[in-house]
Amino acid sequence: MLLAEIHGKRLDAARDNEDYLTSAVFGHLRYVPPAHFWTAFLTAARRLPDEAGREVSLGHTLEAGGLSPAGYERLEVRFWRKHPRLGEPDILLLFSGGPQRPLVVLVEAKLWAEKGGSGDRDQLVRYLGVLDDLDAAKVMVPREAGRYLVYLTPRESLAEVEASAALVPEPQRDRLFRVQWQDVLVAADAARRSAPEPARTALADVAAFLRTLGLEYFGGFGREALADLPDDFGAFYRPGPTGFRGFGREPALTMIGIQKGSWA
Repeated sequence: MLLAEIHGKRLDAARDNEDYLTSAVFGHLRYVPPAHFWTAFLTAARRLPDEAGREVSLGHTLEAGGLSPAGYERLEVRFWRKHPRLGEPDILLLFSGGPQRPLVVLVEAKLWAEKGGSGDRDQLVRYLGVLDDLDAAKVMVPREAGRYLVYLTPRESLAEVEASAALVPEPQRDRLFRVQWQDVLVAADAARRSAPEPARTALADVAAFLRTLGLEYFGGFGREALADLPDDFGAFYRPGPTGFRGFGREPALTMIGIQKGSWA
């Protein structure tokens, strides 16, 4: 799906399927070693605001706990590992190797849907429980491993995460973070410049794929030619020797004048 979309071979049914999106993106990212991309991605994930309005990132949380994603030797990505009672999280990132204790990051990815369940069956609450019972999902990691949950969406998910956090005690709340698909694109685009092959190609493909799907942050208006506007469309466009050149940026705009157009 990823390469087909990049080359204009659209499959509309797959475009709206979050499982296809998850597998296409993280199926490529699993070939990117810990030293590239992952620190930037996890640093983009944010905790709920504290009393001062500060949103601590997962990257800074890991650093404060003596963990560095780039310092691991191995990364294993596991998809849809089912817990017998608590559900089937999308992704488990297992970082290991090196002098620091292992790290587990559970990623629950959404596209157009919101999280499932409510109360005790709230999806994010259940997946915090999965982190504490990974053995039941047949994921064997040492007890001292760092364990965090990242909620990945294409939109600001603050309200959803706040609702889940209100249902759990503070120690669990501090392990809950949110991030957007757009942040994946930003991190991949930046990391590809210094990554070795084949990680460089994987990161470039991921960035191009997410851009094709429109999962990127707004970067300002581009310039689009309007050569086909009719000559009598004077309320917007007046013919001249150069024609309309597109919307530009006006850094010193201080006043906007309003007057009736010819259609009023």
